[in-house]
Amino acid sequence: MIGQDDRLPHTLVPLALAVTLVQSRFSASTLPVSTEPNAIATFIASTVPIWEYSDDARHVPKPLPNPIRAGVFRDGGRELIFLDGRPSKFRLAVQVNDVDCVVEMLKHPERALRIRNRVIRDLARTLIQKARSLRTASAKIVNDAEALRGARRGGDLTREACVRRASNFS
Repeated sequence: MIGQDDRLPHTLVPLALAVTLVQSRFSASTLPVSTEPNAIATFIASTVPIWEYSDDARHVPKPLPNPIRAGVFRDGGRELIFLDGRPSKFRLAVQVNDVDCVVEMLKHPERALRIRNRVIRDLARTLIQKARSLRTASAKIVNDAEALRGARRGGDLTREACVRRASNFS
């Protein structure tokens, strides 16, 4: 596992690194939760989604549903041990922006809900923009496919002719 945590896909950071980042933003006496790394990992998991990632970048990270309800953290968030006997999980991460959100919630607990809502709204805006972009790309692909289908119906049935015509649309 050493040396592999820096190859995460997307915008995730290992949970153990997030724990260290949260600890580094506070002195031991000003941290509003226990300074014990597993307690910080538990706090993080109770406030933001925890993701499981793979060493293979082709696999999309997936969120872990209720990780603290099903298990406990060990080794500062490097391992999630399940109490029901399931195998432990080791490749745990959080979104980069969520680390700042956790730090801000710890600094201003009276505004924790507003802070998290702001982050969620920003994420929703990003997802909407991405959906619009994908919809536009999808429409272009559909139009290109219809043009190819029309070209094949038009009498020129060779694959090379279809590819040639498709390249004219690009």
